[in-house]
Amino acid sequence: MTSLAATGIPLGVKLGPGIPHELIPADCEAEWVSVDGHVVEVVLWFNALARPGVRRAATVRSADAVEELTSAAEFGERPDAEALGPDGLSGLLCEPDGAVIRAGLVSDLAERLGGAMLDEHIAYFVLPDRAAPPSTSAVRCHRVVEVFPFQVKRLRAWVQEHGVTSVEIKKRGVDLVPETLRKQILAGQDGRGKNGRRKDGRERTAATADLPPAGPRHRTLVITRVATSGWSPSSSRPEVPGLSQAPVRRPVLPSNQAPGFRCA
Repeated sequence: MTSLAATGIPLGVKLGPGIPHELIPADCEAEWVSVDGHVVEVVLWFNALARPGVRRAATVRSADAVEELTSAAEFGERPDAEALGPDGLSGLLCEPDGAVIRAGLVSDLAERLGGAMLDEHIAYFVLPDRAAPPSTSAVRCHRVVEVFPFQVKRLRAWVQEHGVTSVEIKKRGVDLVPETLRKQILAGQDGRGKNGRRKDGRERTAATADLPPAGPRHRTLVITRVATSGWSPSSSRPEVPGLSQAPVRRPVLPSNQAPGFRCA
């Protein structure tokens, strides 16, 4: 790949999205692409196909829009911002699209949306309690309802107290198996679906994250998903600072095509 790129020809190389950052050549643009919430590929662009001033990019494609977040910084370089830690668990919990996470652009997205990181190693950030959910497919937002230290016994008691019959489990930086935890906390409850619902039909999600240093390290968040604000498929999508909403000028290779080379 690098020897072919060294000839100077415009070159695009499609690879699986899980490639480690340290294996990406220094003289290319790396673009991670997600389609409807699923990260399908990373494309390395060389020579004339690499855009000046763009080292890494996340392209988020949905049925309604194509959005892109870019950065000129090298991998591992992040905006200089202090992480909030466990004390910041309030307001809107934001879960970036997988392409943003793979591209290492979580803190960049948080900065451009006016949010704050909880921890530099945790792919969540928060927006203030009164903030409206950003109108972008690059992030999903959840309203934080409750926060308490992670203990299976306490979580099971919460489930019973609130009449929860099914739960969706998210995790970051915690060594647990969601399916196993679901069985533990729903033992004896009626209905064990995967969507978090109470008997009154209201949705709830349990998110568990490892947030040092204030112990205990693990926190359980009870969250509810927030609908996108101010936008619907029948309306024009509002501008979001730092996110390009113009159509992608380079075609994305089909997701079912094997990784390989593409030359312009």
